[in-house]
Amino acid sequence: HWRIPVLAIQGSDDPYGTMAQISEIDERIYSPLETLIVDGCGHAPHLEQPDQTTAAIVEFCATLSVWNRQRFCLGLPDALRPSHAYVPGQNARHPEDRFDHIKSSVMPDVAVQDTQAWQVGLAYLHAGYFWECHEVLEAVWLSLPDPSAERDMTQAIIQLANARLKVKMKRPKATLRLCGIVAELLRSHSGSILGIPVEDVTRWTNELRIQSE
Repeated sequence: HWRIPVLAIQGSDDPYGTMAQISEIDERIYSPLETLIVDGCGHAPHLEQPDQTTAAIVEFCATLSVWNRQRFCLGLPDALRPSHAYVPGQNARHPEDRFDHIKSSVMPDVAVQDTQAWQVGLAYLHAGYFWECHEVLEAVWLSLPDPSAERDMTQAIIQLANARLKVKMKRPKATLRLCGIVAELLRSHSGSILGIPVEDVTRWTNELRIQSE
């Protein structure tokens, strides 16, 4: 099992590989996973689409310090790591108060990005704890002004987590519907919100759409 950030690049027309390889990486990895599906590309993205591939690698390397700073699933203590990733209809739900100690970090006098709820919620998103991500980040979302860019970004992350959960539940139509909600929430925004580039979330969402269509 990998415990370092990974950028997985796959050509959409690769004759030797499929999206199943990306899914396998996603299932096994404990750390942040970025994926790039290069449209119209075969087995060698670095040769067939060098500009796009190089740009993605440069951007990925530039974000590594951000992942570490925000502790995206790296070094989470046992008290913060769920016993399992809950998938409705497939395994047991967590106790009702399981994440209360994390959600209680959201307070009026603490910046959202500094709260344990925000940092752990993002860690859960990248570690594959999608239901848990929603559970924790909902406390952040409820605390933010309405309307605000910060509230939109938080809801977008929550809905992205929900979309990824629907993939595990084998509900592609629901996944696509949730991807549409994410796109609409971020449609009027640009740059970075709460330290997360809007274009990153848009890319994650588009990749999920491709997997689900």
